[in-house]
Amino acid sequence: MKGKKLLLVTLIIGLSMALTPLSATAAPAIDDEGPECNPRAFVLSELMGVDCDVLMAYQAEGVGFGIIMKAYFMGEMLGVDWETLVAMRAEEEIGWGQIVKAYALADALGVPPEELL
Repeated sequence: MKGKKLLLVTLIIGLSMALTPLSATAAPAIDDEGPECNPRAFVLSELMGVDCDVLMAYQAEGVGFGIIMKAYFMGEMLGVDWETLVAMRAEEEIGWGQIVKAYALADALGVPPEELL
């Protein structure tokens, strides 16, 4: 059930972001000292409650906004920080399916998910 709920939420958010024209989103104020905020990063930062510079730093490291969005919604569903999931995905090269299965199985067995990954 959680898997279907996550899929549905991810699809809805993905479609809403894909269908929203960039001109319809509020553009962030650009200061001359900091990096410019991508409109997608701005929308995600507002949704997630994080600073846009954090998301732009992840993008500069090669982490796309889609991965960040998936990590955020999975984190909400699993009760895990989204940055932890991004790190698992990027640094340890663990797939989304492995992550979800590990957290679901860990919950059922009563062990930390890190032991299963």
